[in-house]
Amino acid sequence: MADLTEPLDLPFIFIDPYLKIVDRAFPLECHKKPKQYLKYYSEDQVLKRTNDFRPTEFSLNKKLKKTSKKIVIDVPELGHLFKDDLVRLLRDDMKLTRKFERHDPLRENALVTMDFSHDLKLFIFASASSLSTLIIVVSKKEQFELDDSSVELPLDTMYIAETYDLEYPIRQITTSPFSSLDFKIFIVRTTSKLHLFTLDIAEGLRIIHVFDLAKTTDMFPSIDYSMPMHVEMSPYYPYQYLVVTTNGYTAIVDGTNSEILYNGMDPFLDDHNYTSRWKSCAFGKTPSTILIASPECIKEWEFTDDTIHKRTIAAPNDRIVAFTAKSTLYCFATIGAIILFDHLVPERPILKWTHPIRLGTPSLLTLNELEKDVCKSYVSFISFFECGGEVCFLSF
Repeated sequence: MADLTEPLDLPFIFIDPYLKIVDRAFPLECHKKPKQYLKYYSEDQVLKRTNDFRPTEFSLNKKLKKTSKKIVIDVPELGHLFKDDLVRLLRDDMKLTRKFERHDPLRENALVTMDFSHDLKLFIFASASSLSTLIIVVSKKEQFELDDSSVELPLDTMYIAETYDLEYPIRQITTSPFSSLDFKIFIVRTTSKLHLFTLDIAEGLRIIHVFDLAKTTDMFPSIDYSMPMHVEMSPYYPYQYLVVTTNGYTAIVDGTNSEILYNGMDPFLDDHNYTSRWKSCAFGKTPSTILIASPECIKEWEFTDDTIHKRTIAAPNDRIVAFTAKSTLYCFATIGAIILFDHLVPERPILKWTHPIRLGTPSLLTLNELEKDVCKSYVSFISFFECGGEVCFLSF
C-alpha cells in the first residue's frame, strides 16, 4: 500500500524494555574479579517471555518493618543502617516504581461495568496475581429504600459467571457500541494478544477471534513482535476494531474472519524513552478513516485500496497524555489542559479547560454525546486523574 508520507527506516528487532535481544543471542552480564565481561547465550536457552505484571502495592509501615528485618538477616552488611532508614528507602523505592507504572504506555482501563438484562449488572475485570485472568461477575439489582424514594442498586448479591485465563496480563477491556442490553461484544487487550468475545444469557461467554501478534509477524513482518498498545472497537461494523502497537504498527482488523483490512506504520522517534512511547487511536469520519494520537500530535489517516492519505490535525505546544474520539468529536488531554475539537469546526477547539495540576495529568478520557438537535449538541466527558483516584465530570 502506497504511503503519501516519506517512509522511515525501521529497526529490524523490537526492543522490549524488559528483555534485550542483541542480534541472535541473549546478553548476560557476568561479573568476575578482576575483570567484567559480557557473555552471549543462544536464543534457545532464553525463557519464554510472559510479560508478568504485578502492580506495586501500598505497604503499611508494619509490613515494611518486617521486610527490612528480613533484609538485615539476609544481608548482614546493611546491619549498620537503622530500621527506620531501611523502611524509608523501601517506601521511596516503591513510590518511584508506582510513578513509573502510572506512566506505563501499556496501562489502560481494565474494568467494565454495564447493565445486563433489566435487573442485572455486569462487571468485567482482570484478576489473578499477574492480572491475566478475565473475571465476569453478575450482580442482581436490589431495591433500596431512602427517606422519600427508592433506588435499584447492584453489589448486594453477586456471583462469578465466567473466568477465562488469557495467559498474559490484561491491560484494556473495551466494549462495542453494537452491544445491546442482552448481547455484549467486547475486546480484551493483553500484553501479547487481542481477544474478541461475545456474551449473552443463552450461550454465555464465547471467544470468536484471537489476534496473536507474534504469530502474525511471520505474515506481516512490520509488526515485528511488538505488543498491542491500544484497541478501539468500530462504530461502523460490530466485529471490526482498530489497534496500534508498541512499534507504531496500526491496523483495522475484521474479527469475523480474522482479516487485516488496512495497515500502516507510524513509527516512534529513536530518541523517545519508554514512557514517551505512547500512542492511542480511534475511528474517524468513515470506516476507513482513523485518528492516531501521540505525545506530539494527532494525525488523521484515510485508507484507500492502495494509498494512505496522512495529515496532522492537531499539534499543541504541550505533551499529549490522553485521547478519545466519538462521532465528529475528538478530545485530548495535555499536561495542562483538556481540549475538545469538532471535525466540522477544524480551525479552533470548541472547548479548552485548564485542569487542576495538583491531581496529576488525566490518565483516561471518556466522551459521551448526550443530546443532539438541529442547532446544537450537548456533550459530556469524564476525566480520570492519575493521582488520588479523583474523577472529574463536565458537560456543556
